[in-house]
Amino acid sequence: MATNLKRVYLVCHEFSPEQGSECKGGWNIALELNKIVDLTVVAAETNQWGSQNYRLAVEKNVEARKLNILWISQPKKYKRPSNFGSNIFSQVSYFLRLRGWNRAVIKKLKNHQIDVLHFYNHISFRAFDSGFSPLATKIIIGPVSGVQIFPLGFLNFGIIYNCNLLLRSAINFVHRFLKRSAFQAENISAIFAVTLDDVKYFEGLNKRVIALSDMAQDSELGEVDLVHDNRNFDSEIRLLWVGRLDNLKCLDIILEVFSRSRIINSRFKLTVLGDGENFLKYERIIAEHKLNILLEGRVPFKSVRDFMIASDLMVHSSLKEAGSAVANEALSVKLPIMCHDAFGFSIHLDDHYVIKIPFISFETSVQGFQKELENIARNNSVLSQLRSNIKNHFMPTTWEDHAIIINKEYE
Repeated sequence: MATNLKRVYLVCHEFSPEQGSECKGGWNIALELNKIVDLTVVAAETNQWGSQNYRLAVEKNVEARKLNILWISQPKKYKRPSNFGSNIFSQVSYFLRLRGWNRAVIKKLKNHQIDVLHFYNHISFRAFDSGFSPLATKIIIGPVSGVQIFPLGFLNFGIIYNCNLLLRSAINFVHRFLKRSAFQAENISAIFAVTLDDVKYFEGLNKRVIALSDMAQDSELGEVDLVHDNRNFDSEIRLLWVGRLDNLKCLDIILEVFSRSRIINSRFKLTVLGDGENFLKYERIIAEHKLNILLEGRVPFKSVRDFMIASDLMVHSSLKEAGSAVANEALSVKLPIMCHDAFGFSIHLDDHYVIKIPFISFETSVQGFQKELENIARNNSVLSQLRSNIKNHFMPTTWEDHAIIINKEYE
Protein backbone atom coordinates (compact mmCIF):
# COMPACT_ATOMS: atom_id res chain seq x y z
CA MET A 1 0.00 0.00 0.00
CA ALA A 2 1.53 3.29 -1.12
CA THR A 3 2.20 5.75 1.68
CA ASN A 4 0.76 8.73 -0.23
CA LEU A 5 -2.75 7.29 -0.15
CA LYS A 6 -5.32 8.85 2.16
CA ARG A 7 -5.50 7.21 5.57
CA VAL A 8 -9.15 6.22 5.78
CA TYR A 9 -10.77 4.74 8.88
CA LEU A 10 -13.99 2.88 8.06
CA VAL A 11 -16.18 2.42 11.14
CA CYS A 12 -18.24 -0.76 10.64
CA HIS A 13 -19.97 -2.04 13.73
CA GLU A 14 -21.64 -4.70 11.58
CA PHE A 15 -18.74 -6.51 9.89
CA SER A 16 -18.74 -10.17 8.90
CA PRO A 17 -18.49 -12.22 5.69
CA GLU A 18 -20.91 -14.83 7.08
CA GLN A 19 -23.92 -12.79 8.24
CA GLY A 20 -26.12 -10.99 5.73
CA SER A 21 -27.35 -7.43 5.26
CA GLU A 22 -25.28 -4.74 7.05
CA CYS A 23 -22.62 -7.24 8.16
CA LYS A 24 -21.88 -8.41 4.62
CA GLY A 25 -22.22 -4.84 3.35
CA GLY A 26 -19.46 -3.60 5.63
CA TRP A 27 -17.28 -6.54 4.66
CA ASN A 28 -17.82 -6.10 0.91
CA ILE A 29 -17.21 -2.35 0.80
CA ALA A 30 -14.06 -2.72 2.93
CA LEU A 31 -12.55 -5.23 0.48
CA GLU A 32 -13.14 -2.82 -2.41
CA LEU A 33 -12.01 0.38 -0.66
CA ASN A 34 -8.86 -1.38 0.54
CA LYS A 35 -7.74 -1.55 -3.10
CA ILE A 36 -7.73 2.23 -3.55
CA VAL A 37 -6.99 3.84 -0.14
CA ASP A 38 -4.87 3.17 2.95
CA LEU A 39 -7.73 1.58 4.88
CA THR A 40 -8.22 0.71 8.53
CA VAL A 41 -11.47 -1.00 9.43
CA VAL A 42 -12.83 -0.30 12.91
CA ALA A 43 -15.12 -3.21 13.75
CA ALA A 44 -17.07 -4.72 16.64
CA GLU A 45 -16.00 -8.19 17.76
CA THR A 46 -19.62 -9.17 18.41
CA ASN A 47 -23.08 -7.73 17.96
CA GLN A 48 -24.91 -5.89 20.75
CA TRP A 49 -26.02 -9.19 22.28
CA GLY A 50 -22.49 -10.59 22.23
CA SER A 51 -23.96 -13.68 20.60
CA GLN A 52 -22.43 -13.53 17.12
CA ASN A 53 -18.67 -13.43 17.04
CA TYR A 54 -17.90 -11.31 14.00
CA ARG A 55 -14.17 -11.50 14.64
CA LEU A 56 -13.99 -15.31 14.41
CA ALA A 57 -15.94 -15.26 11.13
CA VAL A 58 -13.58 -12.64 9.68
CA GLU A 59 -10.32 -14.23 10.81
CA LYS A 60 -11.11 -17.59 9.26
CA ASN A 61 -11.74 -15.93 5.88
CA VAL A 62 -8.58 -15.73 3.72
CA GLU A 63 -9.65 -12.33 2.34
CA ALA A 64 -9.21 -10.85 5.83
CA ARG A 65 -5.42 -11.07 5.42
CA LYS A 66 -5.64 -8.11 3.06
CA LEU A 67 -7.30 -5.89 5.67
CA ASN A 68 -5.99 -3.87 8.59
CA ILE A 69 -8.70 -4.29 11.24
CA LEU A 70 -8.95 -2.59 14.62
CA TRP A 71 -11.25 -4.68 16.82
CA ILE A 72 -13.21 -2.98 19.59
CA SER A 73 -15.30 -4.90 22.12
CA GLN A 74 -18.80 -4.09 23.25
CA PRO A 75 -18.62 -2.10 26.51
CA LYS A 76 -19.57 -4.31 29.43
CA LYS A 77 -21.25 -1.56 31.45
CA TYR A 78 -24.27 -1.65 29.15
CA LYS A 79 -26.72 -4.50 29.71
CA ARG A 80 -27.16 -6.90 26.83
CA PRO A 81 -30.63 -6.51 25.31
CA SER A 82 -33.00 -9.41 24.95
CA ASN A 83 -34.06 -10.35 21.43
CA PHE A 84 -34.78 -7.16 19.50
CA GLY A 85 -38.49 -6.35 19.73
CA SER A 86 -39.29 -9.00 22.33
CA ASN A 87 -40.30 -6.32 24.82
CA ILE A 88 -40.72 -2.56 24.69
CA PHE A 89 -37.35 -1.90 26.34
CA SER A 90 -35.18 -4.21 24.22
CA GLN A 91 -34.65 -1.74 21.40
CA VAL A 92 -33.73 0.99 23.90
CA SER A 93 -31.02 -1.22 25.42
CA TYR A 94 -30.00 -2.28 21.89
CA PHE A 95 -29.19 1.27 20.86
CA LEU A 96 -27.70 2.24 24.23
CA ARG A 97 -25.23 -0.59 23.79
CA LEU A 98 -24.52 0.47 20.21
CA ARG A 99 -23.97 4.08 21.26
CA GLY A 100 -21.68 2.83 24.01
CA TRP A 101 -19.61 1.00 21.41
CA ASN A 102 -19.40 4.18 19.32
CA ARG A 103 -18.07 6.07 22.32
CA ALA A 104 -15.49 3.33 22.88
CA VAL A 105 -14.41 3.91 19.27
CA ILE A 106 -14.01 7.65 19.89
CA LYS A 107 -11.81 6.95 22.91
CA LYS A 108 -9.70 4.43 20.98
CA LEU A 109 -9.11 6.66 17.96
CA LYS A 110 -8.14 9.88 19.75
CA ASN A 111 -4.42 9.53 19.03
CA HIS A 112 -4.65 8.05 15.54
CA GLN A 113 -3.64 10.02 12.46
CA ILE A 114 -6.75 9.99 10.29
CA ASP A 115 -7.28 11.79 6.97
CA VAL A 116 -10.82 10.57 6.38
CA LEU A 117 -13.15 9.05 8.96
CA HIS A 118 -16.05 7.23 7.34
CA PHE A 119 -18.81 6.25 9.76
CA TYR A 120 -20.23 3.53 7.51
CA ASN A 121 -22.35 1.22 9.66
CA HIS A 122 -24.19 0.58 11.90
CA ILE A 123 -25.38 4.12 11.22
CA SER A 124 -28.65 5.32 12.70
CA PHE A 125 -29.92 8.56 14.14
CA ARG A 126 -30.21 6.96 17.55
CA ALA A 127 -26.62 5.75 17.61
CA PHE A 128 -24.65 8.50 15.89
CA ASP A 129 -22.55 10.55 18.28
CA SER A 130 -21.16 13.97 17.36
CA GLY A 131 -18.07 13.06 19.38
CA PHE A 132 -16.69 11.66 16.12
CA SER A 133 -16.23 15.14 14.68
CA PRO A 134 -12.87 16.06 16.30
CA LEU A 135 -11.17 12.86 15.12
CA ALA A 136 -10.50 13.85 11.49
CA THR A 137 -10.49 16.88 9.21
CA LYS A 138 -12.88 15.11 6.84
CA ILE A 139 -15.81 12.94 7.90
CA ILE A 140 -18.13 10.96 5.65
CA ILE A 141 -21.44 9.58 6.94
CA GLY A 142 -23.47 6.67 5.63
CA PRO A 143 -25.22 5.16 3.75
CA VAL A 144 -27.62 6.23 6.47
CA SER A 145 -31.15 4.96 6.97
CA GLY A 146 -33.32 5.20 10.03
CA VAL A 147 -35.55 8.25 10.16
CA GLN A 148 -38.65 6.39 8.95
CA ILE A 149 -41.89 6.64 10.97
CA PHE A 150 -43.79 3.36 10.95
CA PRO A 151 -47.25 3.75 9.31
CA LEU A 152 -50.04 3.33 11.85
CA GLY A 153 -52.01 1.30 9.32
CA PHE A 154 -49.74 -1.70 9.96
CA LEU A 155 -50.41 -1.89 13.70
CA ASN A 156 -52.24 -5.21 13.63
CA PHE A 157 -49.79 -7.61 15.28
CA GLY A 158 -51.01 -7.48 18.87
CA ILE A 159 -50.49 -5.13 21.81
CA ILE A 160 -46.86 -5.98 22.66
CA TYR A 161 -45.57 -5.79 19.10
CA ASN A 162 -47.60 -2.69 18.35
CA CYS A 163 -46.06 -1.01 21.41
CA ASN A 164 -42.60 -1.90 20.09
CA LEU A 165 -43.33 -0.37 16.70
CA LEU A 166 -44.83 2.77 18.24
CA LEU A 167 -41.84 3.15 20.54
CA ARG A 168 -39.47 2.77 17.59
CA SER A 169 -41.34 5.43 15.64
CA ALA A 170 -41.37 7.73 18.68
CA ILE A 171 -37.61 7.38 19.11
CA ASN A 172 -37.08 8.10 15.42
CA PHE A 173 -39.37 11.14 15.60
CA VAL A 174 -37.56 12.61 18.64
CA HIS A 175 -34.14 12.01 17.12
CA ARG A 176 -35.11 13.85 13.96
CA PHE A 177 -34.74 16.95 16.14
CA LEU A 178 -32.17 15.91 18.74
CA LYS A 179 -29.59 14.52 16.32
CA ARG A 180 -29.90 16.99 13.46
CA SER A 181 -27.31 19.33 14.98
CA ALA A 182 -24.80 16.47 15.22
CA PHE A 183 -24.67 16.32 11.41
CA GLN A 184 -23.90 20.03 11.14
CA ALA A 185 -20.28 19.60 12.25
CA GLU A 186 -18.06 21.58 9.88
CA ASN A 187 -15.79 18.66 9.01
CA ILE A 188 -18.67 16.40 7.91
CA SER A 189 -18.28 16.90 4.18
CA ALA A 190 -20.68 14.37 2.66
CA ILE A 191 -23.61 12.21 3.71
CA PHE A 192 -24.82 9.16 1.82
CA ALA A 193 -28.54 8.44 2.28
CA VAL A 194 -30.54 5.36 1.28
CA THR A 195 -34.19 6.40 1.42
CA LEU A 196 -36.20 9.46 0.36
CA ASP A 197 -37.05 10.13 4.01
CA ASP A 198 -33.37 10.28 4.88
CA VAL A 199 -32.45 12.44 1.88
CA LYS A 200 -35.13 14.95 2.91
CA TYR A 201 -33.96 14.84 6.54
CA PHE A 202 -30.58 16.29 5.56
CA GLU A 203 -31.94 19.07 3.33
CA GLY A 204 -30.88 22.51 4.47
CA LEU A 205 -27.75 21.34 6.31
CA ASN A 206 -25.43 22.72 3.63
CA LYS A 207 -23.87 19.28 3.16
CA ARG A 208 -23.37 17.18 0.08
CA VAL A 209 -26.12 14.53 0.24
CA ILE A 210 -25.73 11.61 -2.17
CA ALA A 211 -28.38 8.94 -2.69
CA LEU A 212 -26.59 5.59 -2.42
CA SER A 213 -28.01 2.17 -1.64
CA ASP A 214 -26.56 0.34 1.35
CA MET A 215 -26.44 -2.85 -0.75
CA ALA A 216 -24.92 -3.89 -4.08
CA GLN A 217 -24.35 -7.01 -6.12
CA ASP A 218 -21.43 -9.14 -4.99
CA SER A 219 -18.77 -8.52 -7.63
CA GLU A 220 -17.66 -12.16 -7.76
CA LEU A 221 -21.10 -13.51 -8.67
CA GLY A 222 -20.95 -12.38 -12.29
CA GLU A 223 -23.58 -12.97 -14.95
CA VAL A 224 -26.00 -15.89 -15.01
CA ASP A 225 -27.57 -17.90 -17.80
CA LEU A 226 -31.33 -17.68 -17.44
CA VAL A 227 -32.95 -21.05 -17.90
CA HIS A 228 -36.40 -19.74 -18.85
CA ASP A 229 -35.93 -16.70 -21.09
CA ASN A 230 -38.58 -18.02 -23.46
CA ARG A 231 -41.26 -18.95 -20.92
CA ASN A 232 -44.77 -17.83 -21.91
CA PHE A 233 -46.18 -18.20 -18.38
CA ASP A 234 -49.22 -20.17 -19.57
CA SER A 235 -48.49 -22.79 -16.92
CA GLU A 236 -48.11 -22.23 -13.18
CA ILE A 237 -46.24 -18.98 -12.45
CA ARG A 238 -43.46 -19.35 -9.90
CA LEU A 239 -43.31 -16.71 -7.17
CA LEU A 240 -40.53 -16.42 -4.60
CA TRP A 241 -40.47 -14.80 -1.14
CA VAL A 242 -37.22 -14.58 0.86
CA GLY A 243 -36.66 -13.34 4.42
CA ARG A 244 -37.12 -13.86 8.13
CA LEU A 245 -40.51 -15.18 9.13
CA ASP A 246 -41.35 -12.36 11.53
CA ASN A 247 -43.90 -9.57 11.63
CA LEU A 248 -41.72 -6.87 10.07
CA LYS A 249 -41.05 -8.96 6.95
CA CYS A 250 -44.84 -9.47 6.86
CA LEU A 251 -45.42 -12.57 4.79
CA ASP A 252 -48.93 -12.12 6.30
CA ILE A 253 -49.74 -9.75 3.43
CA ILE A 254 -49.04 -12.38 0.79
CA LEU A 255 -50.87 -15.12 2.73
CA GLU A 256 -53.93 -12.87 2.88
CA VAL A 257 -53.70 -12.23 -0.87
CA PHE A 258 -53.64 -15.96 -1.62
CA SER A 259 -56.54 -16.53 0.80
CA ARG A 260 -58.74 -13.89 -0.83
CA SER A 261 -58.07 -14.55 -4.49
CA ARG A 262 -58.99 -17.85 -6.14
CA ILE A 263 -57.24 -16.94 -9.39
CA ILE A 264 -53.98 -16.12 -7.57
CA ASN A 265 -54.07 -19.35 -5.56
CA SER A 266 -54.63 -21.37 -8.73
CA ARG A 267 -52.25 -19.56 -11.14
CA PHE A 268 -49.30 -18.98 -8.83
CA LYS A 269 -47.05 -21.28 -6.82
CA LEU A 270 -45.22 -19.40 -4.04
CA THR A 271 -42.02 -20.74 -2.52
CA VAL A 272 -41.00 -19.18 0.81
CA LEU A 273 -37.34 -19.28 1.87
CA GLY A 274 -36.53 -18.44 5.49
CA ASP A 275 -37.21 -19.31 9.09
CA GLY A 276 -38.34 -17.42 12.16
CA GLU A 277 -40.79 -17.00 14.99
CA ASN A 278 -43.89 -17.17 12.75
CA PHE A 279 -43.03 -20.41 10.92
CA LEU A 280 -45.62 -22.58 12.71
CA LYS A 281 -48.26 -19.85 12.47
CA TYR A 282 -47.76 -19.56 8.71
CA GLU A 283 -47.68 -23.33 8.32
CA ARG A 284 -51.08 -23.55 10.02
CA ILE A 285 -52.62 -20.78 7.86
CA ILE A 286 -51.37 -22.40 4.65
CA ALA A 287 -52.84 -25.77 5.64
CA GLU A 288 -56.19 -24.35 6.82
CA HIS A 289 -56.79 -22.32 3.65
CA LYS A 290 -55.20 -24.87 1.27
CA LEU A 291 -52.88 -22.22 -0.15
CA ASN A 292 -50.53 -23.02 -3.02
CA ILE A 293 -47.54 -22.02 -0.90
CA LEU A 294 -44.47 -24.08 0.06
CA LEU A 295 -42.45 -23.21 3.19
CA GLU A 296 -38.91 -24.37 2.36
CA GLY A 297 -37.36 -23.03 5.56
CA ARG A 298 -33.80 -21.73 5.73
CA VAL A 299 -31.53 -22.68 2.82
CA PRO A 300 -27.83 -21.88 2.08
CA PHE A 301 -27.07 -18.62 0.27
CA LYS A 302 -26.04 -20.39 -2.94
CA SER A 303 -29.33 -22.27 -2.95
CA VAL A 304 -31.26 -18.99 -2.60
CA ARG A 305 -29.63 -17.85 -5.82
CA ASP A 306 -30.67 -21.08 -7.54
CA PHE A 307 -34.28 -20.57 -6.41
CA MET A 308 -34.18 -17.01 -7.77
CA ILE A 309 -32.92 -18.18 -11.16
CA ALA A 310 -35.75 -20.73 -11.33
CA SER A 311 -38.47 -18.21 -10.34
CA ASP A 312 -40.58 -15.83 -12.44
CA LEU A 313 -41.23 -13.01 -9.94
CA MET A 314 -40.15 -12.14 -6.40
CA VAL A 315 -42.75 -10.72 -4.01
CA HIS A 316 -41.16 -8.68 -1.22
CA SER A 317 -43.67 -7.62 1.45
CA SER A 318 -41.29 -6.27 4.11
CA LEU A 319 -42.40 -3.33 6.29
CA LYS A 320 -38.86 -2.23 7.16
CA GLU A 321 -35.84 -2.12 4.86
CA ALA A 322 -33.03 0.11 3.74
CA GLY A 323 -31.79 -0.98 0.31
CA SER A 324 -32.31 -4.73 0.89
CA ALA A 325 -29.73 -7.36 0.04
CA VAL A 326 -32.49 -9.68 -1.16
CA ALA A 327 -33.66 -7.19 -3.79
CA ASN A 328 -30.13 -6.81 -5.16
CA GLU A 329 -29.68 -10.57 -5.28
CA ALA A 330 -32.93 -10.94 -7.24
CA LEU A 331 -32.04 -8.23 -9.72
CA SER A 332 -28.59 -9.73 -10.25
CA VAL A 333 -30.24 -12.82 -11.76
CA LYS A 334 -32.72 -10.72 -13.76
CA LEU A 335 -35.68 -11.57 -11.51
CA PRO A 336 -38.39 -8.84 -11.43
CA ILE A 337 -39.71 -7.70 -8.06
CA MET A 338 -43.05 -6.65 -6.58
CA CYS A 339 -42.50 -4.62 -3.40
CA HIS A 340 -43.60 -1.55 -1.43
CA ASP A 341 -42.94 1.90 -2.83
CA ALA A 342 -40.86 2.84 0.21
CA PHE A 343 -37.41 2.59 1.81
CA GLY A 344 -34.52 2.55 -0.67
CA PHE A 345 -36.79 0.91 -3.23
CA SER A 346 -38.31 4.29 -4.13
CA ILE A 347 -34.92 5.65 -5.18
CA HIS A 348 -32.88 2.70 -6.32
CA LEU A 349 -35.36 0.36 -8.04
CA ASP A 350 -36.59 1.26 -11.51
CA ASP A 351 -40.27 1.04 -12.46
CA HIS A 352 -39.30 -0.67 -15.74
CA TYR A 353 -38.74 -3.96 -13.92
CA VAL A 354 -40.24 -3.43 -10.44
CA ILE A 355 -43.93 -3.20 -9.51
CA LYS A 356 -44.35 -0.93 -6.47
CA ILE A 357 -47.26 -1.05 -4.03
CA PRO A 358 -48.31 2.03 -1.96
CA PHE A 359 -46.98 1.81 1.62
CA ILE A 360 -49.93 3.03 3.70
CA SER A 361 -51.63 0.25 5.61
CA PHE A 362 -51.95 -3.52 5.82
CA GLU A 363 -55.22 -3.44 3.88
CA THR A 364 -53.80 -1.13 1.19
CA SER A 365 -50.85 -3.50 0.74
CA VAL A 366 -53.09 -6.57 0.49
CA GLN A 367 -55.27 -4.85 -2.11
CA GLY A 368 -52.23 -3.58 -4.02
CA PHE A 369 -50.42 -6.94 -4.20
CA GLN A 370 -53.71 -8.69 -5.06
CA LYS A 371 -54.54 -6.27 -7.88
CA GLU A 372 -51.10 -6.53 -9.48
CA LEU A 373 -50.88 -10.32 -9.18
CA GLU A 374 -54.36 -10.78 -10.62
CA ASN A 375 -53.37 -8.53 -13.51
CA ILE A 376 -50.39 -10.78 -14.19
CA ALA A 377 -52.55 -13.90 -13.88
CA ARG A 378 -54.96 -12.59 -16.52
CA ASN A 379 -52.36 -11.03 -18.82
CA ASN A 380 -49.14 -12.99 -19.34
CA SER A 381 -47.59 -10.15 -21.32
CA VAL A 382 -47.19 -8.07 -18.12
CA LEU A 383 -44.64 -10.46 -16.66
CA SER A 384 -43.02 -11.05 -20.04
CA GLN A 385 -42.52 -7.30 -20.42
CA LEU A 386 -41.02 -7.00 -16.94
CA ARG A 387 -38.53 -9.74 -17.71
CA SER A 388 -37.69 -8.16 -21.05
CA ASN A 389 -37.20 -4.76 -19.39
CA ILE A 390 -34.92 -6.08 -16.68
CA LYS A 391 -32.80 -7.85 -19.27
CA ASN A 392 -32.48 -4.75 -21.46
CA HIS A 393 -32.47 -1.88 -18.94
CA PHE A 394 -30.96 -3.14 -15.68
CA MET A 395 -27.24 -2.68 -15.08
CA PRO A 396 -26.14 -4.21 -11.76
CA THR A 397 -24.40 -1.93 -9.30
CA THR A 398 -21.48 -3.73 -7.68
CA TRP A 399 -19.51 -3.01 -4.52
CA GLU A 400 -16.68 -1.87 -6.79
CA ASP A 401 -19.03 0.76 -8.24
CA HIS A 402 -19.93 1.88 -4.72
CA ALA A 403 -16.26 2.15 -3.76
CA ILE A 404 -15.58 4.43 -6.73
CA ILE A 405 -18.49 6.72 -5.76
CA ILE A 406 -17.37 6.79 -2.11
CA ASN A 407 -13.71 7.45 -2.98
CA LYS A 408 -14.72 10.55 -4.96
CA GLU A 409 -15.97 12.01 -1.68
CA TYR A 410 -12.71 11.02 0.05
CA GLU A 411 -10.83 13.03 -2.56
